[in-house]
Amino acid sequence: MRKSKKHLKVKMNRRSILIALFVLLLVSPVPIQRWSLSGDTLLHDSTVPFNWTLISPNPLNHFEFGSRQHCLENDRQSIKIVDCQNKTVIKWQSPENWKVTEAITADLNRDGRNELVMVVWREHKTWPIDSFLPSGGRIADFHDRNGKSCHLILVGWDGKKYRELWAGSSLIDPVFNIRAADLDRDGNQELVTLEGKYDNRNITGNLTVWDWSGFGFRLRDRQQGKFSEFGIVSANQNVMIVSD
Repeated sequence: MRKSKKHLKVKMNRRSILIALFVLLLVSPVPIQRWSLSGDTLLHDSTVPFNWTLISPNPLNHFEFGSRQHCLENDRQSIKIVDCQNKTVIKWQSPENWKVTEAITADLNRDGRNELVMVVWREHKTWPIDSFLPSGGRIADFHDRNGKSCHLILVGWDGKKYRELWAGSSLIDPVFNIRAADLDRDGNQELVTLEGKYDNRNITGNLTVWDWSGFGFRLRDRQQGKFSEFGIVSANQNVMIVSD
């Protein structure tokens, strides 16, 4: 995989820092919190088990669907899915007006195949019906001062080609540091994110967990706070979130 730049490179650097942070847990007084998902509630436990394993994210360099294997290339906040043997053959690429700040591979829509899950910033657009509403619509203010809004978008294989399988409307608040894991052990992955604010530097934010409702993502729980990092760990046959 070509070396990432800007936000995607920062994303990988943050994960390296997080691993180092966990190594320092045994000797550091830094307050680390553990969260487990029970029903629709994140339960807090300030203690962190001694024998835990950091769950690494799925690698971003390959997509595999049956006999197909395609590679991912990302550069300057854009992503391409290319043929691994002939990288001039582009299977899909993000539009020029997208800024892809983060991307992971996960099966969040529960179709049995991994998708490319992206945090995308692009020009804010209201719903068509909003033009008839005097208030401007429910999502009128979901953007920054430059008119850019944050979206979660899934791209995957539909049996014939790669395409946009699902694209969310402008988020109320932008998300960052996205991860996927089966927190409640039901066989399906949940989406874990930090949630910031438009026009603020998204260094800290709320801790949120979402899952697939069949039509989009449903918020399972939100913990208000100034979280700056988190990791998904496994201990005692449980999958948990460990945050700072």
